Amino acid sequence: MLTRRIPSERFDTLMKQLRQFGFHSCYYTLFYRISPGQQIAPEFAELIDYDRCSPRVISKKHYLFSGDKRALQFQKVYLQRFAEYDKRFYPGDFFELAEYHSKCQGRVEKAIESGLKAHGIEHEYCLAIEDEFRKGLVGFFWLCSPNKELPQADGKLDTLLMQTHKQLVASHYEELNPWTDAQLLSPSSMTVLKLLADGVGSNEIAEQLHLSRRGVEYHIDGLKQKLGASNRIHLVAKALKLGVLSLY
Repeated sequence: MLTRRIPSERFDTLMKQLRQFGFHSCYYTLFYRISPGQQIAPEFAELIDYDRCSPRVISKKHYLFSGDKRALQFQKVYLQRFAEYDKRFYPGDFFELAEYHSKCQGRVEKAIESGLKAHGIEHEYCLAIEDEFRKGLVGFFWLCSPNKELPQADGKLDTLLMQTHKQLVASHYEELNPWTDAQLLSPSSMTVLKLLADGVGSNEIAEQLHLSRRGVEYHIDGLKQKLGASNRIHLVAKALKLGVLSLY
């Protein structure tokens, strides 16, 4: 899991700012939220969708992290042992800043509470942010604190995280893009897609990438099938709409 951690000076700076709010660690990654009516094959949706990603998929995602590494250790244990049994793992309705408190109503909840405390975590904050420009893109923050009581944030914390999300998407979208992060689209397919979006024809794509014309068509057909596109123009438009390609 640690091998999928992306170094970021901006994120380390954020962690210094978060300490004034009582937090000692912060995790961030990107999901895509599929809206009703979007024609994407279910087996692909389960690899990227904020509401349906499995614990196994999340454990393999690229992410940014700064702070106490015990939080990462707990996350690994949680995803491997408890997430699939935790009713709160899938939030259902879209949520904004919500303080997580275990109610200890059953064995799973008690085990999670015990695990949190064993890893120096007394409080958690989760913030899911729908991106302002890339419809469907969701930035997810997970903050941990060793303190039983936290200072009043008065809206400043979520404002800070929303501003940071914009900066992180701008600087790390290539690495955190949910579509490529889940290996739904291969690097070769992404290169073909980008060239198509630039108006490059199949013969020139084949020449640039040292592929056969048939190889280029293979990638294009696979992209159309995965994104539910009917032709090349629709494919590029769909890729932009879904956030596979970014205008920013």
